[in-house]
Amino acid sequence: MDFRALPRSLLFLLVLGVVASRADGQAIAIAGAVNQVLFPGEGIGRSCLERGYTTGLGVRVGRPVISRVTGVELTGRGYVLARRSTCVDGFPPPDGLYIEDDRKNLLAASFASTDVRFRARSSSSRQAPGLAVGLGYTWRARHNLPYALLDLQLPLAPLKAGRLSLEGELFYARVASDRFRRTYQNFQVIAEESLGRHYQWSGAVSVALVAQVELR
Repeated sequence: MDFRALPRSLLFLLVLGVVASRADGQAIAIAGAVNQVLFPGEGIGRSCLERGYTTGLGVRVGRPVISRVTGVELTGRGYVLARRSTCVDGFPPPDGLYIEDDRKNLLAASFASTDVRFRARSSSSRQAPGLAVGLGYTWRARHNLPYALLDLQLPLAPLKAGRLSLEGELFYARVASDRFRRTYQNFQVIAEESLGRHYQWSGAVSVALVAQVELR
């Protein structure tokens, strides 16, 4: 597993959390979460040849802003639990000219993510559902990806000074690839031309189980 991306993101979260907790004495919410990525798009989902890192373990710090039903949340996650590949090495394409994108799919290696979310709840009740929008960044060894997200939070059960919630999340990441024009003959590359860096937006859906408590 590649843990090189984790210290920076966790430090980022810690610093922002401390700043938020010292703000003006309002209640601070601390949460832990388990996140599972579903239905990943091109450049996010792994191929069957690659290992998979679809399960994330996360922490969150939040505090109210503007009103009692709106707040800012700082979320950090580490995707370090690996799943094995499910197929054997593939074969080069048949003879011909091809445009190919070389990249490391997001879920094919361990990484961390950090984001800032603005959440609004339907009421001031601790059990009220909430909707959030946010911006974030992934941290990994190659081609860090910015992303935008939308999430819906549905409380499942009350906890002492907190709640257990289910979150559904839709996010879009800006995927980077190194694009090449390659000519194959007898299953070998006989000519190659770099076409430069290529970017596209790709999405995924995820679900998370979140346990949150409030500190006063």
